[in-house]
Amino acid sequence: MDRFLTPRKLCADPESPPAEKEYRHWLRTFQNVLAQVRESTQGGVDGFDIFVNYVSPNVYAYTEESETYANELERLQTTLSKPKNEIFARHFLETRKQQEEEFLDEFLQSLRQLSKDCSSKGVSAEQNRENFTRHDFINGLLPTRYNYVFW
Repeated sequence: MDRFLTPRKLCADPESPPAEKEYRHWLRTFQNVLAQVRESTQGGVDGFDIFVNYVSPNVYAYTEESETYANELERLQTTLSKPKNEIFARHFLETRKQQEEEFLDEFLQSLRQLSKDCSSKGVSAEQNRENFTRHDFINGLLPTRYNYVFW
């Protein structure tokens, strides 16, 4: 197989923030490889047979009890995909400033990327007012390690 089509092993740590992004990228490259292998072997290969070769031992520990390829992927999805903290995501979006040497289109692209985790939806005027109040409250806090806010 062409070395350019071979994905690296998935070594994502479930506790690291980019774990889900790493998993989504790895999954796409792995599915490309699997399609190529199936095509060259006339479909005689199952993902279950190849999966273990493309994950690190630490990642494999989460899926070793799986009995099917679909079950392996489901366990990885559950392990590596954490629910987004919408309040935290909105804070990152709203406090993002243009960096030195950053072009406008790069800044805009960054804002668009950050907005994906904000789960925008239609809300009532009352809910909108509550969201703005929460936002201003969080942004107005003094930078002290003893401020804990739970919403």
